[in-house]
Amino acid sequence: MNKFLLKNLTLVCIIFLGTGCINQNYANSAPIESTLPVIHTPSSTTSSAPLLLPTLTPIPSKTPFPFDTLTGKIAFAGRGVDKSNGFIYHSIGIADANGQNMRYLVKAYGNELVFSPTWSPDGSYLAYTSVEIDYARENIFIANVDGNQTERLKTGNQSVSGLSWSPDGNQIAYSGDIGTQSDIFIINPFTKTIKQFAYSSFPEGFPSWSPDGKQIAYLQFDLPKHGNGAHLYVMDTSGQNKIQVEGVLASQSRISWSPDGKQIAFRSNDGCGDIYTVELDGGNLHQISNLPGGEKDPVWSPDGKYLIFAASDFVCDLSTGGEPLYAHWQPYLINSQGGEPINLPLASDSNIFNFSWLPEIITPTP
Repeated sequence: MNKFLLKNLTLVCIIFLGTGCINQNYANSAPIESTLPVIHTPSSTTSSAPLLLPTLTPIPSKTPFPFDTLTGKIAFAGRGVDKSNGFIYHSIGIADANGQNMRYLVKAYGNELVFSPTWSPDGSYLAYTSVEIDYARENIFIANVDGNQTERLKTGNQSVSGLSWSPDGNQIAYSGDIGTQSDIFIINPFTKTIKQFAYSSFPEGFPSWSPDGKQIAYLQFDLPKHGNGAHLYVMDTSGQNKIQVEGVLASQSRISWSPDGKQIAFRSNDGCGDIYTVELDGGNLHQISNLPGGEKDPVWSPDGKYLIFAASDFVCDLSTGGEPLYAHWQPYLINSQGGEPINLPLASDSNIFNFSWLPEIITPTP
């Protein structure tokens, strides 16, 4: 595949899904040596004709919601238009779980995209993925929450997505390409050592650590049979006891464990994609959401009462191929048992997706 086609397929994939895409055709290549500043400014080579996205129109909610009862912090990826110059930016943001005190940790313009944030367990750092469109390469970066220090982790993979930080803080799972497809890898952010965790004849992606750190759930894309659909698997971190969660056909999106480790939330492969939860044995398969434009990236609240997810404000039309290229994604909360979704009032003009929810960190009293 030539460089121009690869570059543009990568850009379409990132914009369309907002999560990175499971790679099937990338060839291995050594990582480039450039570094990513925490804050980017528009390049002088940026087009003089700004690309304007459709206006974000929140879906109204009828039910009052006790936002002030939500605890912890939420990290997210975003995409928006800078009102000062009309240029598109991609961002990593942080906010209180109730939507207040939102700020950007990273804001990238031009040919760099950022997404897939994941909290370190102690809340001191965020890991995220950076995509350099000109080179069709993706990298893992770690930034402290003050935004004044950033470190790049070299993975040797050309495509990287779906980051998940282990509960003990010593490992980050991710999907990365090897040869002609994507598999699951684990990197130690301190020693920089990498090991391959899961691999098969099909692409795999979107790993998620269990709360006790003993297992990793992930999606395996059985592409010839199910289009962009995937089976859900759980495997011990030792690489043993691979189990398929029966009755689940998921699609490209983050997955997450419930805090008690008994259920997994995922995006379905039916229609335009709705949020479901399922127990590890395949039992109690439960549809949680059903909005007109489809949903993705479900993440449990630390207390297990709610799920946050991204919902598109476009009505999904399956006759035209589903969601449009520039779908706007908004953050919603819903009771983990189902019910009416509530729009989370984040003070941001960008698309919001790729959530990571950090529990409230309580400092012991001396």
